[in-house]
Amino acid sequence: MAALVRQTTGKAFQKKLLIVAIILLLAAVVSNLVINFVLRPGSPEGIIVLSKRVQATFDILFALAIGAFLVAMTRTQINSFRDFRDYMVNEFPNSYLIYAFIQVLGIFSVLTTGATVVFTGPTTYIISFPSWFLIMMMVVAASFLIYVPYNLLGYLRTVKPAPRRVKRTTYLILVALQGYSITELLTEVVLPNMGIDIRLLGFLINVALLSLVALAFRKRSSVQEFLVPVPEAHLDTAPSFDLDRGYAYLIPGDNPAHSLEIFTDMVTHGVRGLCVTREYPDRVAQAYGLEKTPILWLSRVVSDQNCLRPTPLENVAMAIDHFLEQSEGSVVLLDGVEYLISHNDFYSILTLLHDLNERVSLTNAVLLLPVDPHAIEAREFNLLKRDLRVLHPGAPSTPSTPDEVPPEPYVRG
Repeated sequence: MAALVRQTTGKAFQKKLLIVAIILLLAAVVSNLVINFVLRPGSPEGIIVLSKRVQATFDILFALAIGAFLVAMTRTQINSFRDFRDYMVNEFPNSYLIYAFIQVLGIFSVLTTGATVVFTGPTTYIISFPSWFLIMMMVVAASFLIYVPYNLLGYLRTVKPAPRRVKRTTYLILVALQGYSITELLTEVVLPNMGIDIRLLGFLINVALLSLVALAFRKRSSVQEFLVPVPEAHLDTAPSFDLDRGYAYLIPGDNPAHSLEIFTDMVTHGVRGLCVTREYPDRVAQAYGLEKTPILWLSRVVSDQNCLRPTPLENVAMAIDHFLEQSEGSVVLLDGVEYLISHNDFYSILTLLHDLNERVSLTNAVLLLPVDPHAIEAREFNLLKRDLRVLHPGAPSTPSTPDEVPPEPYVRG
């Protein structure tokens, strides 16, 4: 829980939903702990039944919260409670409403169904339920076992995350959630009704499964990697920069500030963006007011999921390529070409930029490349200019193309 709270992500609403779900899950575990270790034979029957109802209610509320998280995570238009509400209204009926209806019926059944407690020994007792209640609980569990993997795995197939750790984390969470649901159904409802008491074993299994969830979220920004980026804002004002789409732009200069100004202007006018920079991400986010836009830190010494190591170069290529694949018409700022050159062969960097140039053409995106011409060899800088459009900072003229034929002006107003 502490690791999840510390995570930085542009998806604040989704993060809050996940935190609520984890809190409800912990509440269910704590109530289970009370039932197994505090309540003993001799406790009033009504107290035992009430404690079981509390635990089951927390379990189902957790299922509702996880379902809402999946809806918000897999729909790019949802970034607030208002967006979530609008989606529920505009997309009525939808699969989540059906799923939620089943869960609510389950809560109603839990709170109203009578149960009989029969003590079979000094430390054991049987809780008997009506047959229809057992069937209802199986339907509730089945809806969870179907809805969660259907949405989560379907989302993975859609966005095709490049980092393998994203898939591993997803499968880890999925196994833990499915295992928890099955264990709760068997050890707390089905088997006790048959006179088999292995609730303590079920509790230990659930603690182990929760450890898998904790393992999955042990690093910062594990939430971020699941989520499709969204524009920083949709300002009504006209953008200050009007770049032709489908091109990579080389921006000469010893300071990436101009590139960041262009980048910020685009992402605040409805364009999804990815910033790869040598600057500390929090500093960039604070300076330019970027709260939703993912920022990756080029660094070889920092170990963090928000960091990209300069070697092997495939790491950088995969991160940008994955973003462009799921965000057509987006903008990518790659600040740190000189840093990449210092840690790799120049011609490998040139090949990377050629590949990215083709990718932005196919996805109708924009690639911004601030480069200090004094930090690399003149011949290398000329090779970079050969296939890229050049934007000169502060110049209200048009960018130059490889054949020096100027396109439309890029500054509006």
